[in-house]
Amino acid sequence: MKALSKVVLGIVLAVVLIALHAGFASANLLTNGDFETGDFTGWTQSGEYQLYTYVYYGAFSGVSPESGICQAVFAGDGSDSVMSQTVSTVAGQNYEVQFWMASLGGTPNDFSATWDGTTLLSLANMSAQPYTLYSYLVTGTGSDTLTFASRNDPSYQLLDNVSVDSAPLPPGLLLFATGIFGLAAMRKRFKK
Repeated sequence: MKALSKVVLGIVLAVVLIALHAGFASANLLTNGDFETGDFTGWTQSGEYQLYTYVYYGAFSGVSPESGICQAVFAGDGSDSVMSQTVSTVAGQNYEVQFWMASLGGTPNDFSATWDGTTLLSLANMSAQPYTLYSYLVTGTGSDTLTFASRNDPSYQLLDNVSVDSAPLPPGLLLFATGIFGLAAMRKRFKK
């Protein structure tokens, strides 16, 4: 009976670990990453063409927001429009940066994403592309800045659902921890 209770305890601990893992990567550190406020609340805009970068309600040139009702539209002409946001992180902790980007084509154009000045993505002279998910693992320093810069002389680039979340535990680590709990419980059971 005592061995069975230890097995149950091992299973309960494994379930708790899984639940903690599921909740660990759920809070977006960015303000207004989905632009659903209808403006750039939380973001800093810069560059010569910042006034031409705006939040658009609904479909823009036939491209609907990735989700929700708003999306950011980059309209830099001749030089990049830039938007950035600084977030508080834990130094040394890993984070996942995700965003959806679409291009309406036309050249010259470019789009880049950087984390503290380190390039995550750099695209140039893209043809039209639907919303595409981009995802990167980064390391926090305590205070980090995510920056997007874009130029599309004859057309537009679109951005939606930007997030910075605590990186999820690697699936192998979660499986390993669950296995250790199970083995420990079984070992105690067979020892008696």
